[in-house]
Amino acid sequence: MSARFEIVQGPDGKFLFQLRGNDGSVLLHSLSCDSKIMAQNEVLHARNSLRDDTRLVEHSADDGTSFFVIKDRNGSAIARSAHVGSSNELAALIELVRSTAQHAPLVDLAKRKPLGTTN
Repeated sequence: MSARFEIVQGPDGKFLFQLRGNDGSVLLHSLSCDSKIMAQNEVLHARNSLRDDTRLVEHSADDGTSFFVIKDRNGSAIARSAHVGSSNELAALIELVRSTAQHAPLVDLAKRKPLGTTN
């Protein structure tokens, strides 16, 4: 599998994007959006925001893992990264997401059944 942004639809009917790495793992996922167009637009916002260090906010979870949130110009959250075990892994993840996101194609998977459904 090659790296790509995917537009998917959750079981609640809302849309989101996820950035998958070359190994198929989800590196980044957006918040839910009411429409597919909004989710596609968030991909553009994420790509732009990844160029600005001030828009990447690092966090520590209660379980000791680390992740980062991408913020838009107005300070609202666009997306959240996967959780990793250390600050060194987080720095590596940020660089991986930055390099992957700039050239990753956008694939619309929302035409298929929503995430979390079995039939």
